[in-house]
Parts: sequence; structure tokens; C-alpha cells
Amino acid sequence: MKIAIKGFMIFCCLTVTACAGGKCIQGNCKNGTGTMIASDGTKYEGSFKDGAFFGYGVITYPSGDTYVGQWNNSLKEGQGIYTWPGGDTQGDEHVGMWNQGERKGQGTYTWSNGEQYQGEFKNEMRHGEGTMTYSNGDVYEGQWKNNVRSGVGAYIAKNGDKYAGQWENGKMKGYGTYIWANGDKYDGIFVNGMPNGKGSKYFNTGD
Repeated sequence: MKIAIKGFMIFCCLTVTACAGGKCIQGNCKNGTGTMIASDGTKYEGSFKDGAFFGYGVITYPSGDTYVGQWNNSLKEGQGIYTWPGGDTQGDEHVGMWNQGERKGQGTYTWSNGEQYQGEFKNEMRHGEGTMTYSNGDVYEGQWKNNVRSGVGAYIAKNGDKYAGQWENGKMKGYGTYIWANGDKYDGIFVNGMPNGKGSKYFNTGD
């Protein structure tokens, strides 16, 4: 599973007034609405202010990637939708907030295989509070750090197993409670995703 970062580079030639290598083919690309094409084929259609992208606009990259949304000084800023039509991230989509050209704040990233993350982003990564729904039906809800489960969170497996507690580097680590689908329960310390013996195990006898 990958979160795409390619295609998020700034359309560099358009970050300066007059845009060396960019050609205005329609409208007003200085202060108004127009269409500009760069020498590499990147195409922007939308609003301009002082020669920079400003307000609402649509950009299409040579790869076919597209961004539809808000801009400020030629940087993605505000609400926007980014889609990938090909490559390793074919069919992926991100809908959410942007800050200075990066995914930052609340957003939803949907993978082509149906997996989905809803929550906070920082530096293009899942970071903060968020909920991840996996393709196998498992769900994690809690804290993230640099794209991995880290902090406090709850994991509910499709088979009925549940874990609530501390995480580190994507694994159960620290204090937590694991409840198996059959009703058995463990309260205690976890290390590298496994109970380390410093805890209490309770068995469901069916009584």
C-alpha cells in the first residue's frame, strides 16, 4: 500500500510572474481567468492574480495526474481533489485540505483497492488522528505518526478480534487490552505486537 507523493511538485515555472516556459493560450493569465501550458505539457486552467495561480483552478500534469481546487500564489491552498490515473497509484484519490502545496489538515485518501484513510495529514503523510479501513475489512481508529500507527488507538479485525491501547511504529507496544472473538481477554503490556507476559489473561468459559 502506497500513498502517492509523486505529482505533488509545484508547477515551478508558474510560481513567478511571466512564467518562463509557460504560454497563455486563452484568456487573461495575468489577472483574470485563463489557460496556460508549460513547455513540458502541464496545463493549468483557472484564475490568475499577478501572473500566479490564485483562487479556483484545474491543473493536468503530463502523467495524467490532475488537481482540482483552490490555489494561492501558484501553490495548492485550501480544499482540493488530486487523482492519479496511472502508475503504482493508479485509481487513487485524495480529497481534502492543502497548505503551501502539501496535503495538510483533514482529508480522505482512497486507494484503488478500496482501502481508505479519513483524518489528519501533515507533510504529505497520515499524521494525527485518523481512521483507516483496510481492504480485508479491518479498521483502525486512533493516532498516526509519519504514515504509521503510533500513539493510542483501537484496531477491530474482521474476524472479531479487538485491540485498544498503545502503538509504536505500527505495532502494539505499551499497555493495551486485546479481546479475542471467542471472548478471551488480555490486559497488560505488549512488545513488538505481542503480549509479553506482564499482564492478566481472562478466559471466556461460557458461564
